[in-house]
Amino acid sequence: FRLTLQPNIILYSNAITACEKALEWTQALVLLVELQPHSLRKDVIVCSSVVSACAAGFQWMWALHVLRGMLQWTVEPNDHTFNAAISACD
Repeated sequence: FRLTLQPNIILYSNAITACEKALEWTQALVLLVELQPHSLRKDVIVCSSVVSACAAGFQWMWALHVLRGMLQWTVEPNDHTFNAAISACD
């Protein structure tokens, strides 16, 4: 018996959240980039989670880079995104 999971935004979101908790901010960024080959659209939850992962890893420049990227990807940041970005700059 073989179970195959198809990539979807929920799996990626959960994986990125796990990266944040494990302080694996680089892997969170890799997962964000991997969305495109799977034809998955970035959303505010995924992007906010990546910003939070960068903040947890004290990577303020990457957190702000993702925040800026959200404008290009037409993903509207929310309060969680802004709070995570601010936290990254502390």
